Amino acid sequence: MIGPASTLTRLAVMSAFVIAATMGLTQTGPSPGTQPVPIAVEGRGAQVTLRQASWPSAQERRLDQSLRNQIDALSAPQQGGNGPHWQLRSRHFVFGMPALVDNRYDFIPPGQNASHPGISILVREGFVVGHFDRMKAPLWVARRWTRFDQARMSQTPSQDHRWREDLELPAYARGGTSYRGKETGLDLGHMARHNMNRAWGADSSDWGLTMSNAAPQHKNINRNGSAWRALEKRIVDIDLANRSQVQALWVLSGTLYRDQENPSGETPEEDFVDVARITPGGFGVPDATYKIIAWFDLDGHFHARAFAFEQPHILVPGEEGTENNELKLMFELGNTKADLESFAVSIDHIETRSGIDFFPLLQADLAEELEGVVRANL
Repeated sequence: MIGPASTLTRLAVMSAFVIAATMGLTQTGPSPGTQPVPIAVEGRGAQVTLRQASWPSAQERRLDQSLRNQIDALSAPQQGGNGPHWQLRSRHFVFGMPALVDNRYDFIPPGQNASHPGISILVREGFVVGHFDRMKAPLWVARRWTRFDQARMSQTPSQDHRWREDLELPAYARGGTSYRGKETGLDLGHMARHNMNRAWGADSSDWGLTMSNAAPQHKNINRNGSAWRALEKRIVDIDLANRSQVQALWVLSGTLYRDQENPSGETPEEDFVDVARITPGGFGVPDATYKIIAWFDLDGHFHARAFAFEQPHILVPGEEGTENNELKLMFELGNTKADLESFAVSIDHIETRSGIDFFPLLQADLAEELEGVVRANL
């Protein structure tokens, strides 16, 4: 667990006001009516886009309530503030939306004069994205996964892999649809796994193929036979239909970037200056991708595991005579097919490197106990 931000809130404006079964906004101030309204997002702000969700079945609503009761039992008491206060909520968050704890992601967007938190929040029916606009890749992607989702996934045909830009992102946060994989060795790696997106229908699969869900992953990490793929398969293979075991999983996936000069973000205008950029679109190459898997056992105890998949790299001069004498990206990978235990880390490790509190509403004593240990068993 890492501490709260010194700045409590930032102003964000959403393009549409949507209250749905799986997502919405809760308020402690006056009712806004039905018109779009300015909102202040819990923690630090972001551009928020909400999309309508389908209405769940009665069985799913009962499961929702059961899980909500478990979450409420371990949530820290919330303090009220002055005036209207909004909080983004989604079934894909277990203890609140992942919260930025410092200003390392702040930047001044092109054509603007003021600094902004550089994260765009995109709420889909099947997952929620916290998009790192400067790197043009997801910082985190959150998903809840239940037996109902598991059953729907098996009933929905797979979609073609045809990536497209996410036009709901600001123009400066988009960079095309190619990492020039033959030259860079990088794949477009799904953070919300492709076949799991089928659980919410063809349109969900389509949203999962937008670049807001893609991270530059070395092909040896992203492809079949890797530990990353083994972890994805293990998540899907957990028998959630067996009611004597786990009822739901929460899966967080995302990217970790080098910030050696300013690890605490003291000078945000200089943060991330050493991150390797690829393609004319300027995608930032992460130093690692991660997954955090969380669940409640049948006694209501909360568990979580974290894994980091490192892809350290450097830029070296290209061969003379090549086009534009471009710099070449070189990786120094370890064994990407090792046992999952080799990739296990503490949640604190990922939180420190990312500047994100992944469970901001979890009781502090439980967070301290849970997040400082390394466990690999699922």
